[in-house]
Amino acid sequence: MEKPYCDEPENPIKIEIPELVVEWQESEITYESNTLDLYVDPEQIPNNFIPLVKFYKWKKDGVHITIIGIILSIFLMLGFLWYDIYEPLKSKSVLNSLENIYSYRIKKDNNSVCIILDEDANVLYEKIANENSTYQDDILSQKIYWYLTENNKLFYLTSKGSQMVTDNVIEFLPSSDGLKVYYIVNQDDSSSLYEYKLESGTSILIDNNVVERDFCISPDSKVLAYQRKTTEDNVTETYFYSQGKKQLKATNVIPVALSNEGALFYYVQNENLFVQSDGVENQLIKVPNNDLSNLELFFNQNHTELQYTEYQYPNNIYPNYIYPNYKYLINKFLAAQSPLNRDWYISTNGKTGVKLKEYEIFDISLYLKYGGYINHWYNHTYTSNITHLTEILTFTKSLKCRELLDTTLYYSYGLISDNKLFCLADGSVYFMEYQADNPDKIIKISEDLCVKQLVTSVDNSFCYMLTVEGNLYQYDLNGNLKWRLDHVAEIIQIYLRGKEEFCFARINPQGPDLSSVSIYQLCYRKDDNTIVNVEGAGYIKIENSQGRLQDRLLYRDAMDDNQYYMLKNGKGIKVNFPLSSEN
Repeated sequence: MEKPYCDEPENPIKIEIPELVVEWQESEITYESNTLDLYVDPEQIPNNFIPLVKFYKWKKDGVHITIIGIILSIFLMLGFLWYDIYEPLKSKSVLNSLENIYSYRIKKDNNSVCIILDEDANVLYEKIANENSTYQDDILSQKIYWYLTENNKLFYLTSKGSQMVTDNVIEFLPSSDGLKVYYIVNQDDSSSLYEYKLESGTSILIDNNVVERDFCISPDSKVLAYQRKTTEDNVTETYFYSQGKKQLKATNVIPVALSNEGALFYYVQNENLFVQSDGVENQLIKVPNNDLSNLELFFNQNHTELQYTEYQYPNNIYPNYIYPNYKYLINKFLAAQSPLNRDWYISTNGKTGVKLKEYEIFDISLYLKYGGYINHWYNHTYTSNITHLTEILTFTKSLKCRELLDTTLYYSYGLISDNKLFCLADGSVYFMEYQADNPDKIIKISEDLCVKQLVTSVDNSFCYMLTVEGNLYQYDLNGNLKWRLDHVAEIIQIYLRGKEEFCFARINPQGPDLSSVSIYQLCYRKDDNTIVNVEGAGYIKIENSQGRLQDRLLYRDAMDDNQYYMLKNGKGIKVNFPLSSEN
């Protein structure tokens, strides 16, 4: 005869864990809010007491765990939000703590010399250009100057001094904000890619066995694309690197550019330039021998627009008043940009390219106000911090505007602001205004003047016109045309990190005409719109680029080849060279 179940003292202690789990899950789902689940059958107390106690203990702990989870989630969300806010503020704070520095090339002791000046015209850095230099050009990004020495040491220079990053570097590319740099180290026949952050002063290894020269950064500095060699012959892999993670993107392609967060990917493969968006690729242009030096590429600020052509130096370039010799770093862009015998195209948001007319081609010289940077190791790819490369297309929607521009041989135009535009067309200046609901306005404002140079203010509130006879006129939106100065050879406009200045290279009326040897008197427009002579600048040679500048004007005394001055607030500050340039 079986003994009664209650006589077995061990039975209440034999608890099957699966049974506990099942009862707990069913109770959690079915009876959690039911007060009747507090009822306990007295006859089942010996059999169910322990599971019941553990069940309610788990329910209580579950509530606590849920509360803790919610609190942790809130802290994590606040942490991520703080990081997103704090990091840009921290980066901005670092840049704000630095003063502006300026890059120039000058003639010194019969050599072409690169110098870096601070706001007080002190020489921070000096080297003879093109002497034992690497193939990697120096880059001034924001207020930070990155350069390689001839023994492959990577340095950066700020107004506070210089700092070596590392050695054995063969190439580098700074981010758009200048606060980090990606570089490749070649050691023991192996190439390794690193990321260096200026704020922390630390480097992170991204990958080994990478392909030299073939890497690029998105404008927001969040994504890096690079090539990596594989064990198979003639096979490479292209990766995206972001926030410490690598993602294989493609094989046997050469990265050229990325849009923000890598949404658009530009690359070369099988002698063609492609753009890929959402898995769809479009062919843009042929690239002979997969050689990027055969391309000329201009991107807008987030790389959703690209103007491109086959790169070549034209035999004939427009006159100086249309394509003057600007800052040396982008001379090659401006020279090669002449549309003579060249076809330019634009691709928008990853779509197939559309051929542009000559007057629709993006002109860097007009948009130096917005700034820009070299976005690839090879200097034929350039990013402008402008929203759209095709502002002029707003006006060419009008048949009336197209008719004027289509019949113009030589043209130039100023910045577009508030749908307003000043345009120089074959010696005459027109004011254009695009009106969506009304006929477009086109007014000739130069009267019977024959104009050779047109320069407009940033906000298009006025413009300067320089005639072939050397007379300077100023026109404002109230319709006033005033004569300002005579014997002017060139208008010089400076966009200096938010501030606009105008200078005028003038043939000195009190002395001989020395314009044939580029010796001028320097004049300056003050804030009250008066024009004055710069003290001590009666016979000077302008050293840095003429036309439109992003740096302070640099000039030298025509009577002393070794005496240079930097123009600041209308006054010439003497450039201070160190007693020894060994460092």
